[in-house]
Amino acid sequence: GGFRRAIAEVIVPRLRRFDPEVLVISAGFDGYISDPLGSDLGLSIEDYRWATRTLARAAEAEGAAALGRVVSILEGGYDTSQETLGLAVCVDSHVEEMRRVDRTEPGQGAE
Repeated sequence: GGFRRAIAEVIVPRLRRFDPEVLVISAGFDGYISDPLGSDLGLSIEDYRWATRTLARAAEAEGAAALGRVVSILEGGYDTSQETLGLAVCVDSHVEEMRRVDRTEPGQGAE
């Protein structure tokens, strides 16, 4: 879809050219399929996992100035209903994926 294509073909190449020392992710989850404000995007948990993984891997790529340093700030997401728990499942999947990305442990190179 357009969301993944935009990240892969626009954002990641620009991220690599800019080569920041730290990547700050403004983690907005209002595009989630059950969100009352932005559900028109129809994003799934897998879309958010993929986006997190793709961005974090770009920050940890060989030669990247970020050296795997990623900061994530909650920016949006408004589905707090007890039925869907949309915001909770989005945040959980984002954090879980950030923890999965292979990162060099402090003090083991990369510095």
